[in-house]
Amino acid sequence: MLRSTTHYLPTIPLVLVVCLLWPALAWGTSHSLDLNQKPDGGPYPPILADALVPLLGFASEGSETAAKSVIPAAPICALAQCDAKVYCSRQPNSACLLQTFKEIQWRICIHATRFGTASQQHSKGLGIGPVYMRNMVETGAPWRKILHEASLAELFTPYHERVGARYYDTQYLTWDSWQRTVTQDDAGREGALVTLAEDGDFGPTVVAECRDRGPAWLCKEDFEATIRRGQELALWGILETGNYDFITEYAFLDDGTIRMRVGATGYNDPHSPDEAHSHDALWRIDIDLDGARGDTAYLVRHVEPDPASPSPLLAVDEHVLFNGGIEGAAAWDPLAFASLLVEDQGVNALGNHRGYEIEPLRSGSARHFGGNEVWTTKDFWVTRYSRISTTWADNWSPPDTYLLPDIAEKQSLQNNDLVLWYFASAHHDPTDEDRENDPGVFGYGVTRTHWFGFELAPHDFFDYNPLGGPKRCGP
Repeated sequence: MLRSTTHYLPTIPLVLVVCLLWPALAWGTSHSLDLNQKPDGGPYPPILADALVPLLGFASEGSETAAKSVIPAAPICALAQCDAKVYCSRQPNSACLLQTFKEIQWRICIHATRFGTASQQHSKGLGIGPVYMRNMVETGAPWRKILHEASLAELFTPYHERVGARYYDTQYLTWDSWQRTVTQDDAGREGALVTLAEDGDFGPTVVAECRDRGPAWLCKEDFEATIRRGQELALWGILETGNYDFITEYAFLDDGTIRMRVGATGYNDPHSPDEAHSHDALWRIDIDLDGARGDTAYLVRHVEPDPASPSPLLAVDEHVLFNGGIEGAAAWDPLAFASLLVEDQGVNALGNHRGYEIEPLRSGSARHFGGNEVWTTKDFWVTRYSRISTTWADNWSPPDTYLLPDIAEKQSLQNNDLVLWYFASAHHDPTDEDRENDPGVFGYGVTRTHWFGFELAPHDFFDYNPLGGPKRCGP
């Protein structure tokens, strides 16, 4: 049954920053909005799901002179509800959100993942999907599917000084054991609280946070200057595994990018609080560009110097089939600016195949060599959606047990339905900054958040710069 969601509606002042009017948010009292009811008490017809009352508002102003101009920003959180029963049937404990930026609009299903059965439960925490996007500039532009589903596949915390201290953090998760409620203190002034469809008695577990992400582009010449500040909606919740609280965050940017990352915080292992360890995350991304089939995977690399050139000053950029076009894995090479690209059969107005690519956000690469840890020896894995793709998480098992058999089938990664797997890590060597402020003890307290993840960025998905398609400034 779909139940109520708690939201916080803003009052809207403006603040003056560096001689320009930039928006700020101040939040008012809480407001409860029933996902099943319109303000007049009647039900939302499914066909009107895109026209719901906004949950959050934002005001902005720009100034323009002969010497400088500001492209007015759209409301950061022009956020509304859509009908989860219509758009989010994949996972029952979900919420459907409609985020409108100036040029693009996102339709996002966010859910508490559920695998297995009521008697044999398993979960991977907070997930998203399906996710659709459409162009708000072009009249009648269609909704285009980006993701079918994405979530963590595994969190792994191996300690460096104890042979047996290698913890799979999702191993004992049930459908709701990992969930923690969130409060307005968690959300801050720029955030709202969201309660998933079946969590009405439990409370809100997702923060919807509005953020200004700084200059998205700018162009400055002697007699002309223009700038566009970027915006994003971040949805995050907490995956509780014991001493560590893992923040799972999905951010949707106004340029079409989706950022997925984990933040490890909480407190160090009380039995060995000063022991270094790794936090490893394996993400599963079921990417469906404009639908399930017709996608091809590529590895994009920069090679310098160009091995085919006699000059060491020349370089080449490669766009090659991933693993020769069959299921497999690859290591991320920071010297090659490596990224994993998926292109659809469909093309944009310039004749280029629409695509999205994984761009890593990381400080290093972990490698582990225990039993069932082959999955940690590569960073990119690509498989075809198959029978294993529907049963991989019904019962917990280490990733080797589903990843390795999947790639062993050596299915084609060309014009197919693809699943991406991305491995990322953070290394935590405890320092005095992990301690509490108690001069008599200086014991270990709450650790600062360690972030790691990736961005899924558009690659020829648009016909032009999606943030306004600006012309160059100057002559």
